[in-house]
Amino acid sequence: FEKERHVQYFAYCLQSLPAPYSALDTNRLTLVHFAVQSLDLLGVFHNDNLLTSSLRISKDAIIEWIYSLYTRVDTANSCYNAHVGFKGGTFLGPPMDSKGGEKKSDYVGWEYDHGHIAMTYTALATLATLGDDLSRIDEQSILEGIKGLQRDDGSFQCISV
Repeated sequence: FEKERHVQYFAYCLQSLPAPYSALDTNRLTLVHFAVQSLDLLGVFHNDNLLTSSLRISKDAIIEWIYSLYTRVDTANSCYNAHVGFKGGTFLGPPMDSKGGEKKSDYVGWEYDHGHIAMTYTALATLATLGDDLSRIDEQSILEGIKGLQRDDGSFQCISV
């Protein structure tokens, strides 16, 4: 087992999407999730010197990127409030202001800019692994969004359509 090579590979995956995975932009959050979980299992996040010096990994930067994928309640357009959650990448809509404020542009919610149930799970799990306090999450809106994804037979659809 070559721990250092594994660490280097997963650190690389956090900084640049390997070419074979470039078609997976809508699932980029899942790739980040697996890289973060792998680095955590390898003990990387418990060594701040290793993170910042040789690997150049910033937990704060990863956290901010994840929050930029958070689709919030749109007070100006309530028909999209069922879309609350995390999207897998920026392919289907511009990133949000990760600080919880207004969107980065004058972009207004639209039918394809919505959270995805699996991406919401991976975002929350990854944020928790990175030590985020989840204080920027509107828990009630996430719960309402997930309730809206449940079908009459008890199963769930992945997005609000």
